[in-house]
Amino acid sequence: MQALAGVATIAIIGSTGTAFAQSANGGAAVSSSEDIIVTARRKDERLQDVPTTINAVTADTIGKLNLREFKDIQAVVPGLQLTNASNGFSAGATVRGVKFDIDAGGLPAVEFYLNDAPMEANILFAAMYDVGQVELLRGPQGTLRGRASPSGSITVTSRKPNLQDYGAMVNGTVNSNSGQNVQAAVNLPIVKDILAVRVAGYYDRNEANRVYSLNSPVSPYARTESYRASARFEPTDTISANVMYQSTKRRQRGFDQLASISYFDPSQQSTSRYIDPFDRLGITDGYRSNVQKFDVLTWNVDWRFAGQKLSYVGSRSVQNIRGVSASDQANVLHGTTPRNLTDPVGFDPVCSTNQRLFGFAPTNGEFFQCTNTRQTQDTQELRLASEERVFGMFSYIVGGMINHVSQSNDLTAETAFGALPTPSIITSGIVRPGRRNENALFGNVTAYIGSSTELSGGVRYIHYEESSRFSVGSTSDPFYSTKNNAVIYTASLKHNFTDDIMAYGTVGSSWRPGLNVVGDLSARKSDLERSFITTAPEKSTSYEIGVKTSWFNRRLTVNASAFHQDFTNYGYRGPAVWYVNYSSVQIPGVGTLILPGAATFNFVSAVPVKVDGVEIETNFQATHRWNLGVNFSYANGRVKNGRIACTDLNGDGIPDANPGAVTVAQLQTAAGANNVSSCAYNGPSSTAPKWNMVFQSEYALPVSDKMDAYLRGLLNLYPSYIQEPSYSFDDVRGYSQLNLYAGLRSPNGAWDLSIFAKNLLNTQRVLSATNGGVTTSIQTGLSATTYGSSYLGITTTAPREFGLNLRVAFGSR
Repeated sequence: MQALAGVATIAIIGSTGTAFAQSANGGAAVSSSEDIIVTARRKDERLQDVPTTINAVTADTIGKLNLREFKDIQAVVPGLQLTNASNGFSAGATVRGVKFDIDAGGLPAVEFYLNDAPMEANILFAAMYDVGQVELLRGPQGTLRGRASPSGSITVTSRKPNLQDYGAMVNGTVNSNSGQNVQAAVNLPIVKDILAVRVAGYYDRNEANRVYSLNSPVSPYARTESYRASARFEPTDTISANVMYQSTKRRQRGFDQLASISYFDPSQQSTSRYIDPFDRLGITDGYRSNVQKFDVLTWNVDWRFAGQKLSYVGSRSVQNIRGVSASDQANVLHGTTPRNLTDPVGFDPVCSTNQRLFGFAPTNGEFFQCTNTRQTQDTQELRLASEERVFGMFSYIVGGMINHVSQSNDLTAETAFGALPTPSIITSGIVRPGRRNENALFGNVTAYIGSSTELSGGVRYIHYEESSRFSVGSTSDPFYSTKNNAVIYTASLKHNFTDDIMAYGTVGSSWRPGLNVVGDLSARKSDLERSFITTAPEKSTSYEIGVKTSWFNRRLTVNASAFHQDFTNYGYRGPAVWYVNYSSVQIPGVGTLILPGAATFNFVSAVPVKVDGVEIETNFQATHRWNLGVNFSYANGRVKNGRIACTDLNGDGIPDANPGAVTVAQLQTAAGANNVSSCAYNGPSSTAPKWNMVFQSEYALPVSDKMDAYLRGLLNLYPSYIQEPSYSFDDVRGYSQLNLYAGLRSPNGAWDLSIFAKNLLNTQRVLSATNGGVTTSIQTGLSATTYGSSYLGITTTAPREFGLNLRVAFGSR
């Protein structure tokens, strides 16, 4: 019914008028793909002329739909799923049927770029403001720039300084969920037509994940502060340079969201307090908190000469993230005061620094995991491209890239040791420094056959090195080191049947290094266990055909594509499974003990995957003031004859559903010396829905010579889908989400005042659920006791939000 109501509402919007984009002089401009300029092929082109599938989200769209966070981009791009970890340490994207697990490490399936430089996703997720454009390029990437990626790339450009005019902008939002967001920018030409600077700032405060705890008075929150300074220098007609520095600090805390298992299975009743999934509650005394600090410097220099362009792109980014998370997930130590044996005065130095930072007390009935992460990434890229056709027949791009990433992770894992109700706290230090180096050469040539046909081909050579060390206390894993050489390619054929009808076909390959995941902290790993930690390199080949068309004097655009992709050794990461974990623990007066316990971890597997999909995009300027668009994406990714780690206590080769609290004895019986079981798997390669449809529409009406009124809508439709075939609790029922916006604005764009409602119909769905209740493990002697609970860890759709937005601007803005 909610989906039908949403469709009815959007139809009402569509039947009453039109949407339009504001031009600088106050006139109405068609808001369609005919207007959008993209740089997918390293040159400015109309989106309709590029032989690949691209979704462009303009600054105008971001402002109109009040997209305050980078994750909000997925609301307007069908088939795109953006995810950031609750601990703040990672983020990523899923598109075209294969997911990238943000905690798995390795290179992502979708690469991110800021001002043409490779960038870690969580830097972009932290703050989005003063953006020029966001582009999603679907399919294999890497022969034109940056790093290779099998599913696509997302490029973000910040607004460049205007060399001619002064300008300023302030944009403020308040909402019903205690949210406050303020963005501002000032543009200053220093020497007209030669040198200008732009300064922008961002402040955001909200309730983070909006989850509270039954056992803590602490409120969740997130606060982000960021600023950016950009300079543009064009001393001659042939030389241009842009430099940008951005600094962001984000601090957040929150609780893990839970729901009673009886919500999913009424037969499993419990004496514990009932928690509905949409109560947005947790149960722990302690919370999850982190501080993130990001500093980014990018620079771009272009020199045009003799019909050629030499481009140099460089960047340096530094991340510092400190976090503390509660380990007593089942809250069995509630109200107790455990004593720390390692340091009678406080906690281990790494942990104590973080806990003082986040306000934890040493004797609050909780034990923690504390993490300090620092990462530095440096990139240098040089490209030479033709701006004029060579011999009137060819154009080319050749280039090289050097990318270096160094990272250190220091983690202190605390363990409760002894009998309830007052166990002691002992600690083990975990260290994982590492580095990645990639050197690459790439090139692409396009041949123009007549006036209507283009044949293009590209190749990339990759030399990749990665090394890391992993130690738990005094026990170290073997030093991890890998070196790989790979070659990938792309080829495309494009033909214009008329000025308004173009068809194309492409084929491309991709390569990614194997995964080496962290999280299995066992000091005694089996060979099978290690095979689910480190995987072989991944290879894939993609095939795509498509058509881009314009109709009715280019007021209607209809684009469609179909694709197929084959993966070998795709790095699949499934749900958490139980395994035997051997802890290396230092006990004063006793020494180092290796103690077995039951633990869970999301292992990885190298599996074959096949993906088939279809993507459709339409935009229609129905009248001068009414615009509407419909976008659709379908991707069916399937694992074929894979083998994965699983919880299989009965030994039937099928993953157990909702195993509950598992003992060491059960695991040792089921897995033996392997420590973990394995199962055959044929199922989805992604937890995203197979299809997604997005409707947008806007109608504008002049109220006076100085004011226009408008009404716009955004509707997302999602189908019912199964995430884990052997586990029904995380099946998702189909749903819709409707956002409505209404407001007044100046015809020349000087101001805009709007009210909005996001998730107007208050759609509520459980989007994920853990396989089994949350647990706490207490070490007792030479083994561990696992205490279960009647609560599952879950995520849900965001609650309904009402808000008010005001934007004021003048000059170049």
